[in-house]
Amino acid sequence: MKAVFRAGAGSVSIRPPLGVDLVGYLRRCERASGYGASMEATAVVLDDGQRRVAILGIDLAAVSGKWGQSIRERIATELDCPYHHVLLNAQHTHAGPPVPGWTKLGGDPDWNEIETRYSDAVTDTLVSAARVAADALRPARIGFARTTLDDMTVNRRQRHEGATILGWNPKEACDRDVAVVRIDGTDGRSLATIVAFACHPVVVGPEVPEASSDFVGPMRTRIRDWTGGECVFLQGCAGNILPFEAFYDHAGPENLLGERLALAALAARAMAKFEPTKPEEVPFASAVPIAIWRHIPTGESQDTTIAASERRVSVPLMSPPKLHEIQALRRELETRVATLQGEGAPRTVWNPVVVHARWARAVEQRVEDGTVEHSVEAPVQAIRVGSACITAWPCEPFCELGIEVRERSVAPFPITLGYSNDLIGYVPTSREYQFGGYEPALSQRHFGKPAPYAMHAANLLVEEALALTLSLFPERISVDKQHG
Repeated sequence: MKAVFRAGAGSVSIRPPLGVDLVGYLRRCERASGYGASMEATAVVLDDGQRRVAILGIDLAAVSGKWGQSIRERIATELDCPYHHVLLNAQHTHAGPPVPGWTKLGGDPDWNEIETRYSDAVTDTLVSAARVAADALRPARIGFARTTLDDMTVNRRQRHEGATILGWNPKEACDRDVAVVRIDGTDGRSLATIVAFACHPVVVGPEVPEASSDFVGPMRTRIRDWTGGECVFLQGCAGNILPFEAFYDHAGPENLLGERLALAALAARAMAKFEPTKPEEVPFASAVPIAIWRHIPTGESQDTTIAASERRVSVPLMSPPKLHEIQALRRELETRVATLQGEGAPRTVWNPVVVHARWARAVEQRVEDGTVEHSVEAPVQAIRVGSACITAWPCEPFCELGIEVRERSVAPFPITLGYSNDLIGYVPTSREYQFGGYEPALSQRHFGKPAPYAMHAANLLVEEALALTLSLFPERISVDKQHG
């Protein structure tokens, strides 16, 4: 007798207390004094009778390092499932509190007492989100569909006077894919809608001192209102993707992107099928010749296989700076801070330089004592749910990585994510290094790394994701060979 496929979903608030710094914009100096779009942790637990997985979407900038590992371990223990069956995806809001294991990008460089208390409490809250979903497990059906959302996002790597800045570059790749997982109870009621989409949540800019999930909260609200079920947002490969209109100095514009994404996701959700069908002509009597066609179930059982795999990958860095190089840079940055402060420049001007100076000082110490790293260990994960495969990277991948994996994947319904289980920095395509700019040349400072990732890092992560996918779909190997 085939085991019953079950699903459960839940959500908990992770709204921080006022008084925390909001991270994501270096120039932001004002602590949170209000609230914008709701900040939550949402969870889905899926169980095929033999294995279960927990998938969490979290309204934080990151879930990093040992902190993220400890949360996954606790959830795995709580749900009695393997560690690698737990996926933590941070949507990367730039209006959330600092998180352990990640450089504090905004406000004071050191943590205050409110932030420390919050990080301790939110650990338990994230585990609770998974527990709520597991406690709600009941017989369910699952379907998949995808669409695109046009005219709302853009490649941000704008070429400008021989350099690359953050802006608009509509000539370059932009992943507009909206992947939707529809989960209903066997009674027909909606349990959850999972929406995967790639876009930096930065519609609202640094001038707004509100803790907020940006466009994600409004999207969830619309989908919940329409379906009556839960909604989980998963951040895709958004390393080089911005909202078409970003960095507003007031709240409100994030609602448009949230509503547009919700409408696209709901349209895809309506197309998701719970069982295989085929078009078939059905009898119909009429004085006028009419052919009536219907999608008729084939009688094949729905694939509800649950499986997961994960490998820790050594992602290579470029050569770290020489000691004299990093010493010179550190002195230059510290002098710059002192000059700006002495001139009475506003904190919004010198605060970013302080972060860079602290990075240089830390790297100098590691170079001097011989502990500077040459690679970074990080998890690459794949989760199979029926015909779908979620591949999850622990970085800010450029959208081209996700597109390539979807195009080459053996899974019938591939979903590609960044910002999952850790956040080790930006991983651009090898082609983009020649153009310089923030992501391939400077962003390592914001992640505490001594150097950018090597040019072949993207290819390494792509191949690892494809290999993991193949391991979860052994029945597709022969199919792939037949068509290859």
